[in-house]
Amino acid sequence: MTSQQRTLPGREDQVAALGIDLGTTRTVVAVSDRGNYPVLPFTDGEGDDHFYLPSVSALTPAGLVHGFRARQAARQGAPLLRSLKRLLASPRTTWSTPVRLGGQELAVGEVLTSYLRHLREEIAALPALAEVDLAAATTSVVVAVPAHAYGAQRMLTRDAFEAAGFHVTAVVNEPSAAGLEYTHRRSGTLSSRRTRVLVYDLGGGTFDSSVVDVTGGRHEVLASRGLPDLGGDDVDLLLAQMVLERCGTQEEDLSPTELDDLLEQCQEAKEGLTPQTRRVVVELRGQSVVVDTAEIDRRCAPLVARSLAVMEPLLSRLDDGSPDLSHVAGIYLVGGASAFPPVAR
Repeated sequence: MTSQQRTLPGREDQVAALGIDLGTTRTVVAVSDRGNYPVLPFTDGEGDDHFYLPSVSALTPAGLVHGFRARQAARQGAPLLRSLKRLLASPRTTWSTPVRLGGQELAVGEVLTSYLRHLREEIAALPALAEVDLAAATTSVVVAVPAHAYGAQRMLTRDAFEAAGFHVTAVVNEPSAAGLEYTHRRSGTLSSRRTRVLVYDLGGGTFDSSVVDVTGGRHEVLASRGLPDLGGDDVDLLLAQMVLERCGTQEEDLSPTELDDLLEQCQEAKEGLTPQTRRVVVELRGQSVVVDTAEIDRRCAPLVARSLAVMEPLLSRLDDGSPDLSHVAGIYLVGGASAFPPVAR
């Protein structure tokens, strides 16, 4: 999550503060408004509001487009780039690392910067911020990155925000942000004895787990482990594979537009799952494909097991050898994919 501040025009003593969560699949923006923190809506091409901007980019003859515009362009055949943030996880990734989009190669840093510029423009156009002169003010941001992020990922992210017109004041670990949120939402579970929180952060493309010690106003990350290639995207891919198997179709038989549409449907189906859901329906080439959730759970069990195996060594940092875990405040599930029912189970 990032924190953005804007000065109200003509009132230099007041600041409009925004929190920006740059996720692998979605970007969410909240505004601080007199003690409340409403999430801002973004409008898609059909005029519907969503409390996120898709973290996707597409290449059109006119150049790069992002967010809902990218999704619309993809439906018309434009090549789509998903999960750009996941590409940053490699220690070998630099600003100029090429990303293939359609028949072109683009620098990953330039694509990320272009997306952030679009985000800034979308925020400026929101009616909720009509009284804030976003264009005239200096934009200060605190950028959050995964606790296991390499130095190159931290620097590239910072540079992209700067190039997009933001002034980065700090780069912090995401578990620290989760610890702050836990303090705000679950303060009743904390005490002088119960100070440690285990953060399980399963996002769209990456997994992060951390032990955070919350003492007074301090949030210290004691230990972290993560995976740069595990997230909700992998559930989408597995569900898509199950649909293809039922249709007797191979992925390579699909056009890029058909594949993008299939993955988008699978993402929506996954996000609509509840503990009571028994089956999901996905459309492919005019055929309604039914997939039982029991089969989804079985196929996705190894993904959940991977996250638990990575997190297991952190348990020793929770209790300091104590068998009763009496000073553990709780396990905090964050990240969009943590709502996937098998995770909670």
